[in-house]
Amino acid sequence: MVILFYCMARAWRLDVPTAISATFLFEVLNWVAQDYFAPQSLALILVLAFLTLVGSSRDRPNLVVIMIVVFCAIVVTHQLTPYWMGLIVVALMAFRMLRPWWLTFVFAAIAIGFLIYNWDSAGDFAKFSFDVTSNAKSNLAGANLTPTAGQVFASKTMRFLTVGLLVSSAVTAIVMWRKKMPVLAFVIVAFAPLAILAGQGYGGEAIFRVYLYSLVGCSLLLAFPVTAMLRASRASRIKLIAGSILLIGVTLSSSEAYFGAWFAYLTKPAVVKGASEVLESADPYGVLRVPSPAWPDRPTQAYLRLAGLDPKFDVQPEAATLFYGADFATDEEYEKFNEYFVADHRTTYFAISDQMVFYNWYFGLSPRDALPNLEARMRLDPMWKVFLEGSGFVVFERVAVKDEGGNDG
Repeated sequence: MVILFYCMARAWRLDVPTAISATFLFEVLNWVAQDYFAPQSLALILVLAFLTLVGSSRDRPNLVVIMIVVFCAIVVTHQLTPYWMGLIVVALMAFRMLRPWWLTFVFAAIAIGFLIYNWDSAGDFAKFSFDVTSNAKSNLAGANLTPTAGQVFASKTMRFLTVGLLVSSAVTAIVMWRKKMPVLAFVIVAFAPLAILAGQGYGGEAIFRVYLYSLVGCSLLLAFPVTAMLRASRASRIKLIAGSILLIGVTLSSSEAYFGAWFAYLTKPAVVKGASEVLESADPYGVLRVPSPAWPDRPTQAYLRLAGLDPKFDVQPEAATLFYGADFATDEEYEKFNEYFVADHRTTYFAISDQMVFYNWYFGLSPRDALPNLEARMRLDPMWKVFLEGSGFVVFERVAVKDEGGNDG
């Protein structure tokens, strides 16, 4: 990403020192954790390649074909990213900063065509809301949670960096505009992602996508004042010192936002192996339930044997949020758990791990003794059997019982 971002900055006509500053800002301010094997991470790399081609195409129109190929790769990689690129392309076309004009229709046909082809999956998420305030909330906002002090501090740091990035970039753009510097293209790249908040909440992660996407253009904008501060002459040594302190401060803040929840997200190899074994040996008609996002989802291609029969075999019931704060210390809570988490007429698998205990406690989803209490009750319940157990995890199985008529019950 760093190499591609520098190439993009140069393609958008930043000189070498300014391009280096922009690349530094992009790297240290990216606390959204785009260094893991996931579609979003790969899509961001493809975006930087795409924007490099967009910047270069103003001098080399023969790059159009390669742009179309890279855009196709973005479309099949991540569901939201191509529409962000589409907004940028349309805006650049409108202000005559990108040609040929027919590219807009080609990109639209590719993105919309792929959406229609996958509508059986995408339709569940195509829920639009024009409530910007609601869309800006995280996926845990509004829940009655009591997270740890460390999580609260990390969360506030993220908000500080998000607001600081957008406000400082807006101020920079205004100053550059008043100085009659070419700034419109950078503004389009930096602020086009805000349109996401006007459309949908993206499962409570829209605000994180806005920050990540805006970071690309904002880093280009902020590189100009940062480079000017670091180039300060001896007569402006105070400006140089102030700029250096500011860079150190935002770097440390971003480090806190990035690493603050590291222990909560950590997944050990033994658990990944266990999750893979469950997918390989479980009843293909069964469902998998977990009480926390800390379980490794679909870690190998073995998930296809279950997803082929039910694409939503591991989707958690909507009632899962009812158990926020529950400690499973009473029979009533345990009975309620079985009511909502056990699938009708299908084998149910339920996984618990030490990492889930920590994750739920860190984010305030449940007390630290909640999952141990639940595990103890399940071990005593004859309806649940231990399906797989290993270092730091256990997976229970509950087979659907057939009634006298031979039907599952």
